[in-house]
Amino acid sequence: MKRLLLILVCIVAIGTAKGQNVLLEQDPAADTTTETIGPNLRDFFQTFYGYGNFIGTNNPATAVRYTSYHLTAGIRYKRRISEYYSIGTELAYTNNTYALKQQPSKQVPDSVLHKKERLSWMYMGLSNI
Repeated sequence: MKRLLLILVCIVAIGTAKGQNVLLEQDPAADTTTETIGPNLRDFFQTFYGYGNFIGTNNPATAVRYTSYHLTAGIRYKRRISEYYSIGTELAYTNNTYALKQQPSKQVPDSVLHKKERLSWMYMGLSNI
């Protein structure tokens, strides 16, 4: 009797068991906007930066310290024209700083010895890529 009751309960449970009711069907492709900005897409923005040290020369008249550096930072924009071609522009800031060694053979920019001496060039550039 207990087996029959258990089988009957299982049959009723299986017959009445249902999955979840779908209240709202969604198509993710219809809801998603198409991207136009990013790598390999129509428009692309990129920031860049760089840092480097100058080693110097073997010439004692123009010797620089290892603390000399090159610093650059900027922004780049590219517009895709076709599958293989794109045009763009970039704006960059660059700073070159040379720390000169103070030794008797120094000749750049003059032969006067100082406690510290640096030559620094800062510039901004606009270029087409």
